[in-house]
Amino acid sequence: DPAVRLVSLTVTEKGYCRGAGDQPLDLDDPEVRHDLGLDGAASDSGPRTAPGFIVQALARRRDQGIAPFTLLSLDNLPGNGRVLRAAVLAMAERLDPGLADWIAREVRFPCSMVDRIVPATTPDMIAQVEAATGMRDEAVVAHEPFFQWVLEDDLGEGPRPAFKDAGVQLVAEVEPFERMKLRMLNGTHSALAYMGLREGHKTVAEAMADPALSARIEALWSGELAPSLIAPPGTDLGAYARALKVRYQNPNIRHRLDQIAMDGSQKLPPRILDPLFENLAAGRPIDGLLDVVAAWMQFVERAAAQQRPLADPLAGGQR
Repeated sequence: DPAVRLVSLTVTEKGYCRGAGDQPLDLDDPEVRHDLGLDGAASDSGPRTAPGFIVQALARRRDQGIAPFTLLSLDNLPGNGRVLRAAVLAMAERLDPGLADWIAREVRFPCSMVDRIVPATTPDMIAQVEAATGMRDEAVVAHEPFFQWVLEDDLGEGPRPAFKDAGVQLVAEVEPFERMKLRMLNGTHSALAYMGLREGHKTVAEAMADPALSARIEALWSGELAPSLIAPPGTDLGAYARALKVRYQNPNIRHRLDQIAMDGSQKLPPRILDPLFENLAAGRPIDGLLDVVAAWMQFVERAAAQQRPLADPLAGGQR
């Protein structure tokens, strides 16, 4: 459809099919191999991965002389637009190098950062909405009042949604906002998940109501995370941390710690390990960040001891 000018993605970190290390595409993934026509996959069976769908759609538009759409990743990973571009180009290069060249020239992949706490849907949440509205919605979504959406102003030519009217910040560079969120919000979410579960808490609000845990999170913000950052333009990191504390204490947002704790091997490097190693190199404190790593190790050990499945890309030494 030529009218489609913007395609957005929210497919989680795992949906980009990245390989180990710096590999943009996991060529050992059966779904990726299917989309590349390897292992005897039928060429007319349709794509199965997000990069596969995108490459096929762009190939059709190129072949029909239709302008490409802009690809907007909204997933919570550093440089999300660059990650998506690398995956799409890696797949296209193996299927049709000419298509890859066309995508590299013509398609925009702006980076973005989205911040709004959205807990997983629960039966209680579904029942609460049904009681209030008389309608049953199996896909109901609850969210906090706060939101922040920062978008790189690289959307290409043609019409675009009225982003500014919706409160979107269009900026030249997303990375400073992204690093602030990944470390100060997502980093302390991971800290609360692993340390809070260790203490028997179930939600972020419960964990923040624990005075000892709350004090440790505040110490992380002021002593180890904020010092590792360059504040985005017009941002006070101390005020940002205070606002985060209020958001975490919201009892109506039941953000489960076990949900946050999943996929630790992918979440911890940008959230915890990057500031840890930067602080270490600069001679700044790291004790709080080390405790988060230790709490994650204990979480993994408990799962193994209890023979519980661990939703993590590196579980079982698969890579």
